[in-house]
Amino acid sequence: DVMRSYEKIIYRKIKPEEYKFSSVDSELPKLSVECADSVLYAIEKLKNYHYDILVVDLRIPGINEPQMGGLEIISQSMAIDPLRQIIVVSGYGTIELVRRTFSEGVFDFIEKNQNAVDELVVSIKKALSFRKEKMIRTGNPFIPFICIRKMLADVS
Repeated sequence: DVMRSYEKIIYRKIKPEEYKFSSVDSELPKLSVECADSVLYAIEKLKNYHYDILVVDLRIPGINEPQMGGLEIISQSMAIDPLRQIIVVSGYGTIELVRRTFSEGVFDFIEKNQNAVDELVVSIKKALSFRKEKMIRTGNPFIPFICIRKMLADVS
């Protein structure tokens, strides 16, 4: 239920212009939020589809870690796409656990509370912006070259 309510709020609060990567494209991309209810299903989806951001709860039944399956998802996600931004939402945020997730490359850690969904929306917007900048700086082929050329022409 929590997963579905977060999904609805994300659709309502994040606008297409906030995740558009290129000013050259005239058509705004469609936001897609997909949910997975098991570690295996999440990992399968990460292997077969491209996702810009992963939001994961740590305390779900895992394959090797019975209580912390979210850590397995994070590990697999980083192996598949190190540029993907990962946001953890968890009600079990010990300092040790937070440090561990950040050391594995997590973008943000949000503690479950009454403001968590609003914090998640803000974090997703920051993650999208951060990913966009990272892709431009690394010369990622998914950013149209004309966009980069146009930006250089505007500078001179």
